[in-house]
Amino acid sequence: MFLYEMLIAIGIAVVLVVAAIDRLAARVMMGLDEMALLRLARAAAAQRRLVAYWTHALAAPLPARLATLITQLEHRT
Repeated sequence: MFLYEMLIAIGIAVVLVVAAIDRLAARVMMGLDEMALLRLARAAAAQRRLVAYWTHALAAPLPARLATLITQLEHRT
């Protein structure tokens, strides 16, 4: 039984190592245009997450103390 568990663990480790090497090789073989597109896609995804968090934060009500401070600052000028 222990032998089978070891073989399964070694098989999983080999698959993970091969997948990591394959991904690294694909990244090394990418051209400049492909790398630029990949960075653009990542930046667009990050921007969407940021905008979603920002709109969520804007929809939340302000705490009473913060609202009071903002009102005081607005009337100060």
